[in-house]
Amino acid sequence: MGEHDGHRARLRTRLEQEGIDHFAPHEILELLLFYSVPRANTNPIAHRLLERFGSLSGVLEAPRSELLKVEGVGAASATLLSLIPPLTRRYLMDKNAMGIVLDTSEKRGAYIQPLFIGQNNEQLYLLCLDQKFKLLNCVLLAEGNLGQVMVDMRTILDITLRSNASLVILAHNHTQGFALPSDEDLQITRQIAEALKMISVTLVDHIIVARDDFTSMRDSRVGQMAFPRGGIF
Repeated sequence: MGEHDGHRARLRTRLEQEGIDHFAPHEILELLLFYSVPRANTNPIAHRLLERFGSLSGVLEAPRSELLKVEGVGAASATLLSLIPPLTRRYLMDKNAMGIVLDTSEKRGAYIQPLFIGQNNEQLYLLCLDQKFKLLNCVLLAEGNLGQVMVDMRTILDITLRSNASLVILAHNHTQGFALPSDEDLQITRQIAEALKMISVTLVDHIIVARDDFTSMRDSRVGQMAFPRGGIF
């Protein structure tokens, strides 16, 4: 057994005995890289990654093309690291499977925030609910900045009708700044709310996510202006 093999064995033993919560960021990266770098010492690679991207989350959220620029990071390692955020999203979405009740802004935020883990682009989601706020469908509508992600209104109405939804929630992320509604957010929300009203469907909320924070436009004094009066509220 070589020097690096002994280090790997010790790190794996620690993982089994202590769990990953006791690992330093560079040790977590070392452990991950064991599975894409069979023989070489992964410690220097882990430190170079942290130096380049600043933190564990920065490494995992870095574009694959940028990871490949770090010395010692090959195609397999870049793919492995860049898979962590989308796998986390899929895990959380699967755990919070269809049928969850989203009848408060807190529940909506808790469900929606994981959708944007590791996302560097702005995305717009449509969540379709029944009249008891039970989730029926969650669809990624488009990607870009919100001025560009607006899909044809007929697409939104078509998805809503095919889902047999009575209620709808919008969700999008701000990749820069805070989870506060912009003038553009207000305008787009108002347009979609009015279109849904024509098919007797209520837009109950628009959740804006920014990093670890979210805002319910329905609960926001400014955001409330985007919703038609009446309906279920």
